Amino acid sequence: QVLENEMLTEVQHPMMGRTRMVSVPLRFSATPGGIRRAAPLLGEHTDEVLTEVLGLSASEIEALRAGGVV
Repeated sequence: QVLENEMLTEVQHPMMGRTRMVSVPLRFSATPGGIRRAAPLLGEHTDEVLTEVLGLSASEIEALRAGGVV
């Protein structure tokens, strides 16, 4: 049933290679959803979040790393 309803999708994972994961469970004809890539690795977007969302500078981020915060 899972395969027939296309509830699994394959994505390329940076550490595990090609892997299957659960697809988007809701189906809308006008706005079909989908999975474009695997979930991020732990800490993969840390710098982006700290700079773009919180507005921290590179030196502030380095200080957080040195202090063991991130």
